[in-house]
Amino acid sequence: MTGVRYPSLATAVAAATSGDRLVMIGNETLGATLVVSNKMLTLVSDGSVRTVTASTNCSDGMVSILGMTATLTLGEPGGSDASPTLVFDGGRYLGVSSLSKMFFLDLGWLTIHPGVLMRNLASVTAGAIYNQLGVVEMYGGRIENNSAPYGGGICTQMGDVWIYGGSITGNVAEFGGGIYNDAAQWFMNNIIVGYYGQVDFHGGLLANNMANVAGGGIFSYGKLDISGGQILRNSAPQGGGVLHANGKAPYGMSLRGSAVVASNTATQGSGIYYNDDGNTWLTLAEGARVHPSNDVFLAIGTSPVILESALTGRGVAARLTPSAYVT
Repeated sequence: MTGVRYPSLATAVAAATSGDRLVMIGNETLGATLVVSNKMLTLVSDGSVRTVTASTNCSDGMVSILGMTATLTLGEPGGSDASPTLVFDGGRYLGVSSLSKMFFLDLGWLTIHPGVLMRNLASVTAGAIYNQLGVVEMYGGRIENNSAPYGGGICTQMGDVWIYGGSITGNVAEFGGGIYNDAAQWFMNNIIVGYYGQVDFHGGLLANNMANVAGGGIFSYGKLDISGGQILRNSAPQGGGVLHANGKAPYGMSLRGSAVVASNTATQGSGIYYNDDGNTWLTLAEGARVHPSNDVFLAIGTSPVILESALTGRGVAARLTPSAYVT
C-alpha cells in the first residue's frame, strides 16, 4: 500500500480527492456521521477484518452520501461473503439505539461488493440503507440483524435498488422486513409525467426476515422486478415473501427468470400478497416459481395475472388464491 496514513476515516475522506481508494488498517468507532459529497471513493480493508462501529454521536446515521456526484464503493469484486473483512456495526448490542439509519443516500450512489457486512442496527426510522432518489447496487455483501420501522435491510424512497448477489437476512421491520420500496409521482405543471421508485432483484438471497404488519421479505409500492435469486422463510401477517401494492404509482410486479419464492409464512399471501389498487398487473414469465404451499393472494377480485411468455419451469409455477371464489 502507498499513500498517506490518516488517524480516522473522517480525516481520510476529507483529504481524499475523487477516485481515491481508502484502505482500512484498523478498527474505528465513528465520532460523528461520515459525509461523502462531490467525490467518488472506494473503501476496502487491508485483508484483515476491519470494523466500523456506530456511536451515539452519529446524529444522521453512520455514513451520508450526498449529491449526484457522490459515489461510495464498498469492498472489491474478489471479496468473500463467507469471510467478510469490511464490517459496519450499528452498535445495537453496545447500547446504540438512536440512529436513524446506517447508510443514507440523497441522490448518491452506493456499490456493495462481496466481503462487506452491515449488521446490528436498531434504527428509529429506516433500515441499514436508506436510499432517497439515489442508486444502490449490490453485487455481494451481507445485510443482517437490523431493525427499523420501514425496511429493516433496505428502505428506498423514490430511488433505484439493483441486487445481483449477496444476502439480506434476519432483519425486522413493521413494513418490509428485508426491503421497503416506496414510490412517488413526478409532476410537471401539475401533470404527472413519470414515477420514481424501483427494485430489481436479479440474484442473491432474501431470507428469514420478518415484518410485524406486511411484507416479510419485500414491501413494495414501486416497480418490482424479481428475475432471479431466492426469497425464502420470510414472515408477516400479509405477504410473507412479498407484498406489492400500487397506491402511489401504477407499477406492476414481475416474477421471471429463475426466481424462486418458497417456505414463507403469512395469514394471507404466504408467498406473494398482490393488491391491485392501481390497475396494474402481476406478470409471470420463464422459469420463475412460487413453490407450494406458498401462494399468490390476489387481494382485489379483478387482479389480472399476465403470462408474458411460455413458462419454462417444471411442475407448478404458482398457486393463485383469489379474494373471493366467484365467476
